[in-house]
Amino acid sequence: TRCSRDWSSDVCSSDLIAIVVCGGWGCCGWPASNTSGSAVECWRVDFQAQPFLTQTDGVPPSNNSFIGLGVGKWHACGINQGTGQAVCWGKDKFNQADPPTGTNYTFTAVWATGARSFGIDCKGGVTGWGIDRGGVISMIPAGLSGVWQVSSFGNRACGLRVNGSVECWGNDVPTLPSAGPYSLIAVGQSHFCGLRSNDSAIECDSGVSGAPTGTGYSQLCSGIGYACALNNASVAVCWGTYGDATDTNIFGPAIRWLSCTNQGPCVVHASDPYSTALPQIDVCPTPTPTPTPTPNPSSSPDPSSSPAGVLSQTSSMIILIIALLSVALSFPFLM
Repeated sequence: TRCSRDWSSDVCSSDLIAIVVCGGWGCCGWPASNTSGSAVECWRVDFQAQPFLTQTDGVPPSNNSFIGLGVGKWHACGINQGTGQAVCWGKDKFNQADPPTGTNYTFTAVWATGARSFGIDCKGGVTGWGIDRGGVISMIPAGLSGVWQVSSFGNRACGLRVNGSVECWGNDVPTLPSAGPYSLIAVGQSHFCGLRSNDSAIECDSGVSGAPTGTGYSQLCSGIGYACALNNASVAVCWGTYGDATDTNIFGPAIRWLSCTNQGPCVVHASDPYSTALPQIDVCPTPTPTPTPTPNPSSSPDPSSSPAGVLSQTSSMIILIIALLSVALSFPFLM
């Protein structure tokens, strides 16, 4: 795994990493040597002398196996593969490492940023915990559903639905460059970028300059004043304060995975030996089928044949489809 600030590449982890998830001044990932893919390790990126992941409480719990990861400024969170509950570690000054518990908080994906965290439940609803600066937690839209990715920075947060539409909230809501649809989004300190799902082109608002043109991009991440993506040659292309979209040799070719800290990106090269056997476990409860009653001509009409009954069945099917799509799509992008 290699990381960069001002594009001078440095090795960030002594172990080979299968997938890297970064944020703030730290990263976590699944070691390539772990064939089950569930145990994780974390490390600090030496861009700034920050305390995250240098303290005892910055070490992931040894008794947990994770199917999702999110990394914030001084904390990180994972999803327990057995229970679907969020488990967090690191600094907890604003309760960012103190997730809600109970059967109502089974998550399919988790994201962390700054001193806050977000979990996505089985219906694509969003729950937040930690510091509520700018209303990024208290202003989560009521009834929000169908979300599978959350991206947040500062006083702004956005959720990406499975249909490619974006819903944003907070006191500093970005003006989206278009209606999408998007397959990935990345919210920076003062910018929004999206990867269009129809042609894999990059769109950014005016908060960041130099976004690349053309199509065929994959993966997308943001930090303070910059953003990065992979082009169709598996090369990291970055733009904004810390990068130049015309520089196509930041880390060299054959990059498998890309993620961003506040100050620079980290990558995993495809040439590194690794295992991709990460667990994909359905933590959402399977609905219990309702027995179909035997028709009785002398009884009252079947309520399912009424408009209200049809609406109820349709709503249940939509919720089930959203839940299944959320699980299927959340894992490959891990935050």
